[in-house]
Amino acid sequence: MSRRSQRRKIRRTLFDEQEGVCAICGRNLGGILMPHSDLDHIIPKDQGGANTIENLQLTHPKCNRRKSGKREVGIFGKRGVKTHWLEATTG
Repeated sequence: MSRRSQRRKIRRTLFDEQEGVCAICGRNLGGILMPHSDLDHIIPKDQGGANTIENLQLTHPKCNRRKSGKREVGIFGKRGVKTHWLEATTG
């Protein structure tokens, strides 16, 4: 499977898991083609975050820029998304 195909599959899986909404703000990502979404690392790579689906979420580009290096996780429910900020750990 090509790298591009893998990214598409990951995006589609996350889109389905997130019920088509941004992990940060809870607004619609723009339909099945996800034209207005970024693939975001929950724990940033520069803070030791893995490049795995468990550490990825779909966000709007503006929400992703606002996050900017913070650890932020969306918790999904029928009424949308509750955002939780995680403190960066130093060690």
